[in-house]
Amino acid sequence: MGLLLLVLAAATGACSAAGPGNAGDPSVPQTVDGGASLVFVQSSGNGYAISELNARTENGDVGSVDFSAAGVDPRDLASALAVPRTVVALGAVRGDTFVASAVYRTLPAVAAAADDSFYVGRVQADGDVASAVNVGEETLLGRLDLSELTPRLLDTVWLSALVLGGNAVAAGSLVGPLDGRVLDTSTVFLRVPDDTTCKTTVPACPDGAIAMYVRDASRCLVASGCTTPTRCPEYVPLCDPGYQLAQWPSAGGCASFACDPTFDPAPTVYR
Repeated sequence: MGLLLLVLAAATGACSAAGPGNAGDPSVPQTVDGGASLVFVQSSGNGYAISELNARTENGDVGSVDFSAAGVDPRDLASALAVPRTVVALGAVRGDTFVASAVYRTLPAVAAAADDSFYVGRVQADGDVASAVNVGEETLLGRLDLSELTPRLLDTVWLSALVLGGNAVAAGSLVGPLDGRVLDTSTVFLRVPDDTTCKTTVPACPDGAIAMYVRDASRCLVASGCTTPTRCPEYVPLCDPGYQLAQWPSAGGCASFACDPTFDPAPTVYR
């Protein structure tokens, strides 16, 4: 089969910093070594087609994919695996099996463009860095641009934190001058499962007042004080297909809203 032992020149330039909550986690894609690589995985006939990101070529087929080390039930991915360029996995070929240590899914209904490149981010003292996955070429960023992501009420603060923290894969292109490159992003691949947990405190509010919250970059609710309930708009937005509504009380007790991917809802377990 001659598949994908994926010799990676320039691996010395790969990112090394882990994002929030994943410090030292070997499965986040900042370091690419030991034969591991980020690849597209798609079900194909009696096996799976494997294509290395940023290689622009088809690498071939394997008979099976082992998702167990990634903590993913393959039944949860069955529909996504049937769609090209929807599932990304970090791993390596062992015999006729691709062994995945991490799995990512694209945002629903937001596809990567045919000519996109793929990047993970890193925050450093002198600015944000985008590293081309499987290649290790690093570019100092002036800005991460998520304006092309069109789903309604999508939480771009959360997505920015994931990409720049190295915990998601951004598809897009680098544009603009060399001293202020912009990563023009067409979609983001989210790691699944999302094991984020939140700790929240309910403030003691005086009689007639209720707690209000803001949502942080991890999509956790953070108490922002107390507010006196007022008359709120009788409006509940609809999310695009593939997304589900999250809401929380804010100023005046009125709801704030976001639309999260159905396969990756906001954390609901509080510790």
